[in-house]
Amino acid sequence: MSTRHIDREAVRQVIAEEAAYWDTTDTADLMEQETEWLTFKPSSRYDRCGHCGAKMQPRQVDLRLSGGRVILRRVTQYVCFTPGCKQTRLFPAAAALADQIEALVRRTAVGVDEMLASPWAQTAQVRESDAEYMTGETGQS
Repeated sequence: MSTRHIDREAVRQVIAEEAAYWDTTDTADLMEQETEWLTFKPSSRYDRCGHCGAKMQPRQVDLRLSGGRVILRRVTQYVCFTPGCKQTRLFPAAAALADQIEALVRRTAVGVDEMLASPWAQTAQVRESDAEYMTGETGQS
């Protein structure tokens, strides 16, 4: 325990002097000389549910695009676990990337179908399933 004595009257006097100074000082001049003005644009937080306002939990998911032609692995998706809500939202950067990939695949869809029908694609070795890719098992002993 400290045996030091605090002079409360002296503290009150300092606070009163400080308040009197700011009451009589024009702060407009100080703001022009010493203040750097910042401009900002408020935005919603991506980890808040737009429906109920609760905090959303991040999850890693595999996002299938264009009917499974493209798979983005381990994409951050936010899920609201509030009972009755269950809203989901992709991380903003991932959502923008997914939109760009979807547009690109739509533009090149005819070319992809022709490429998949070629004899080369039919004889190429491909993984049998996503489970094989995730576990790293090749089925060979």
